[in-house]
Amino acid sequence: MDKSKILITIRSGNKALLDKQLIQLSNLGIKIQALTNTSPHGYLIEILKYKLYYDWIVNIDEDCFVKDTNALFETMEYMKKNNIDIVGPPDGGLYTIRTEYPVVFNAFFNIIRTRNIKAKPSYLAQISQDWLNMPEEEKFERLNKFHERHISALRYEITNKTNSQGYEPYYAVFMYLQDNHKFEYLFCKDSEEYPDAPATEVYSPNGQLFLIHTWLARFYCETNLCMDLGIHRGSCVNNFERINYFHDKAYCS
Repeated sequence: MDKSKILITIRSGNKALLDKQLIQLSNLGIKIQALTNTSPHGYLIEILKYKLYYDWIVNIDEDCFVKDTNALFETMEYMKKNNIDIVGPPDGGLYTIRTEYPVVFNAFFNIIRTRNIKAKPSYLAQISQDWLNMPEEEKFERLNKFHERHISALRYEITNKTNSQGYEPYYAVFMYLQDNHKFEYLFCKDSEEYPDAPATEVYSPNGQLFLIHTWLARFYCETNLCMDLGIHRGSCVNNFERINYFHDKAYCS
């Protein structure tokens, strides 16, 4: 794998956590582009502009820690071998901290092979704006039809039945990409640790645990965080200790 053809992009909202993540990711020897002060949908549109310069874009949150770098590169080789344009975790259904649609990608981690991504940023910006302006009833109608088109591609059993209850501003971009490109979902499940505020474990197509996503990065420094987290109602956790625990599990064990 030619690392000069790969770009890692990170959307950051917490400098302390970003700095910790950058220290680890810099060991990969891959160009990293951190973006701040962007909206969720604007960030996706922004990173896709880099398709002109890179063959691969690895989109990763500052609180999504890479436990197995070999599995990361093996996933990219798998995509190349099977002509897959994008992989990523579903937005719920397989883990409990989210109750959104399990057929739309979440943006905490994606690998995008850019050669077949032809849409111009201006077009993606327009469909995003249309989505933001769309009445809620129409959003759910479109999502239900999208669910019907793609649920068969989700090869994993939905274990969190509390799903399809919400949506994200960036859904329009992912729905376009999934409707028009070959994609594959990555298997995810809750961590055993912190059962009231679990991290999400992400597995490669070969079944290797290679990512741990903690969520709640914007509350990184909170030592007594109490809030509803997906199906976990009224969870209270030392989030600073929690995120650091998963960081060390990924990078130090």
